[in-house]
Amino acid sequence: MDFQWAVAVRLKPVAPAESARGLHDSMHAFAEEGFAVRRQPDWGAMHAERGVVVSYEAPRSITSLVMGTGRGARSQRVSPVKVAPLPFARRGEQATFFAVDMDGGEKDAPPAVQAFKSFAGALSVCEHKAELYATASFLMSSFQQKVLTTGLKAEQVTVPAVQMVNMIERDSPFHGVLVPLELEEKEPLCFSADSSSEREREAAAFLEAFTHWTHHRTNGELMVVANKGARAREGGFLVADPEIYCKDLRRFGPTNKGTEGMNGFLKSHVCSHLCDRLMAEQPQKRERRRSLSRSSKAQSILTHRSLKDSAKAWSPCSPQSVKEVDHIDTGLVDWLSPRAVKPVKCEWVPIWRALKRNRKV
Repeated sequence: MDFQWAVAVRLKPVAPAESARGLHDSMHAFAEEGFAVRRQPDWGAMHAERGVVVSYEAPRSITSLVMGTGRGARSQRVSPVKVAPLPFARRGEQATFFAVDMDGGEKDAPPAVQAFKSFAGALSVCEHKAELYATASFLMSSFQQKVLTTGLKAEQVTVPAVQMVNMIERDSPFHGVLVPLELEEKEPLCFSADSSSEREREAAAFLEAFTHWTHHRTNGELMVVANKGARAREGGFLVADPEIYCKDLRRFGPTNKGTEGMNGFLKSHVCSHLCDRLMAEQPQKRERRRSLSRSSKAQSILTHRSLKDSAKAWSPCSPQSVKEVDHIDTGLVDWLSPRAVKPVKCEWVPIWRALKRNRKV
């Protein structure tokens, strides 16, 4: 990593801190004035603060996602977290710090350095970001599984699961979102079909097909739009800042462009071989049940021919309707009820046989 210092034009002096927590607050006051540093701190010498780490749970299914059931489900834990006193990047009201969740490492491996993205203390922005990543990660996993079962070869693209953190020992609110450091170390990649890198062009085609598939799979209710990211250290690509366009504008935060955004994508989208293979309609399985077969046959032979004056017009229905028919011997009937028009006339229909035995036709 390149070690660089970047100092803003104007700085505001801050009184010296009397404690570790006061030192952090003082340094963050400098950060608010635009001070930034690219160098990681000495983590061993840093004091760990208590933070509430919140993980948003993925939807249970695509149906529950569309219906909005179970939305906002989350789990949380209190963990020691180390956050660098100064951000290493700034973009508008967004400041990004080096951070380590001390309880977030894998087994037998030290916790990884991550990026702590703060949005000027706006808790709602952090919540929307965490929910967007969790939803997009769930849909991407479903899409990857579909690609594997179809036997297609495609670039490995992942939407990381992120966590929201609330530093509870600060004098002022300090919230953020923990994301993989690769997404913030450098300028994000803009995936495009015009990229000079073949792998990036493949990733762009993959993400376009993913967006189209999410729209198709949710019956046009929503789509995930992802066109920025970074190369993952383990290979493949990571998606940064996914957006979700949904018909319900109350969901997924201020980046939700609704139906207008979805129509804009579909208007400019050109389907690739991934779209053609992954969204091909599967032929519906034919039901072989005898009752359904009888019903479909009876409906197919309905005609406008009238029966004799004493005859009734009938069509298949549930056994409960038979109880309302007192002029028919229901013991000889499976499923019948009177119908005003289009009589059923076929020798195998039980009601027809019953009517013939009673000499009513």
